[in-house]
Amino acid sequence: MSADIDLEPCLRIFLSVDIVGSTAYKQQDPRPSSQAWVNLFKDFFTDFPLLFTTKYKTAFKAISPSGESDPNTPAVWKGLGDEILFHKKLGKSAEAMITVDAFIEAIEEYRHAFTGKHLDLKGSAWIAGFPVNNIRLQIADYEDFIGPSIDIGFRISKFATPSRFVLSCDLATILLDGGTSRDYLFTGTERLKGVFGDDEYPIIFMRMGDQANDVEGLIPSVATSRLKSYCDDFCTSASYPLIFPFITGDQKFWKQPQDYTSRLDSLKLMLRADVKSDTEPRTAAAEES
Repeated sequence: MSADIDLEPCLRIFLSVDIVGSTAYKQQDPRPSSQAWVNLFKDFFTDFPLLFTTKYKTAFKAISPSGESDPNTPAVWKGLGDEILFHKKLGKSAEAMITVDAFIEAIEEYRHAFTGKHLDLKGSAWIAGFPVNNIRLQIADYEDFIGPSIDIGFRISKFATPSRFVLSCDLATILLDGGTSRDYLFTGTERLKGVFGDDEYPIIFMRMGDQANDVEGLIPSVATSRLKSYCDDFCTSASYPLIFPFITGDQKFWKQPQDYTSRLDSLKLMLRADVKSDTEPRTAAAEES
């Protein structure tokens, strides 16, 4: 079975929703015959994606000049334990905000299904550019996304709580450009184990509305103009693998990094060399070794 790499330059947004308190909930009844949690988790993996995509489609039609549907509606990437991961190809920067808004609205609505069960939801979102820095693999009917930006997304998702929706810095740059009614929190920087060269990375949140009275709500919101400047500067000056986000065809985020074309060409040459190596007949000397 072969794996193909998509070489089309694009920017994708990734989103994660995770059940908080699930381990204790599944183990609260010690009887082997008891699996009362099964339907709750089956419903979550079935109903939450439908709720999210419905909210996104409604929001997209509202901003579409002719009311057409988005050909790149958010889709489930995969499930990891009690977590659902989504992805979406961004055609315009405005799609990032409606995607995040629809996702947060879905979380805040769906968490009511957990009332009285000592469960909750937390979420995160990040972006990754392809095929420079990250790659999209197509393996038969399955697709996977691999690269440093994906690793950063998984690392920052660990900082999410039911009252704090965590964002990658480069995604925040896009969201803050379009303006938002949501409150942002900036709690400083953290070292993300194994990624970003062990340099510190900014931890940025959107406040979740249903948890406004939580103790975390006492943390003051940051001025969006100051946070926008900070995120822009960080993305511009940061080292590999972070680059300033761009979306082909977008009027605001259209500019590719200076070395992007050369890096893409190098990737294509490397892949062609691998294909040639795989198809070349083995020499007698190689066979003897």
